[in-house]
Amino acid sequence: MANTACPDQRGEVMKSIYGLTDPRTGCIRYIGQSTDPARRLAGHCWEAKREKHHRARWIIGLLKLGLKPLLEVLEEVPDEQADDVERFWISSLLTAGARLVNTDAGGGNVPWSSELRERVRRANLGRIPSTQARANMRAAQLGIAPRRNA
Repeated sequence: MANTACPDQRGEVMKSIYGLTDPRTGCIRYIGQSTDPARRLAGHCWEAKREKHHRARWIIGLLKLGLKPLLEVLEEVPDEQADDVERFWISSLLTAGARLVNTDAGGGNVPWSSELRERVRRANLGRIPSTQARANMRAAQLGIAPRRNA
């Protein structure tokens, strides 16, 4: 995400590390970073209608109930520290047992830790992928573009 925020008093661009909380449970389900968290929340809600990953399905489920995730700014940090602080929050909450819907370890496509990989593996045990999902996985392994549903 581009840094569009105004610099702080020292001239540093600041980023917010934020959590999206499920209004039904009060539990944080997603950690992110943005220079404009309220605008990013609106972006998450818009994207959820067009994407099919775990965060999107969670948000769509809330929207169908007439609810939206609650935004909570956890920290304001200089831009150059944001990736590390986001990873810290994700790791800390996962260690504490939070059921986050983040698809990576944070900080921009950083490889997952072995602990996160294991949690995702356990969560997917017994899950049978759809025919289309299996075809897409096969295509990815063969290095060809997957077929998209119309």
